[in-house]
Amino acid sequence: MFRNIGGKIKGLAKVIFIISVIVWAISALVAAIGAGVATAESCGSYRHSSGAAGFFAGLGIFILVAGVGFLVSWIGSFFMYGLGQLIEDTEINRRTNQQILAKLSAAPAAPACKAEPAAPVVPAEPAKPKTWICRSCGTENEENSLFCFNCGTRKA
Repeated sequence: MFRNIGGKIKGLAKVIFIISVIVWAISALVAAIGAGVATAESCGSYRHSSGAAGFFAGLGIFILVAGVGFLVSWIGSFFMYGLGQLIEDTEINRRTNQQILAKLSAAPAAPACKAEPAAPVVPAEPAKPKTWICRSCGTENEENSLFCFNCGTRKA
């Protein structure tokens, strides 16, 4: 469920964009037919338009509504697609950082300096952050996280 969530969000953004473009196109067609077929008279009754005036009125309404609808759908999908891309990029960065840390911890120690230090230097060990192990998949997680980063199981 939580695997490839960035790709799923990006896919959802594409589907929503396509559906909204279709809805806007249908709305534009309905508005164009309404504008092209009937025009209001002063008394409120309708007469059928004939000729080029009705056609161009309908065409203008169609282009306006379809154009605005496409732009609204396109701009709206940017945010959701961007969120999906951000999540994917963050996951790539996390994996890359883990690989770098693994290589650094496995690297051989630097050669000892030939000069003797004036006083013995005892390096302090860095404090290891507190962690908890997921009971479901065995992944080591930070103590302040409530759910397993790998499988989503709630902290016991």
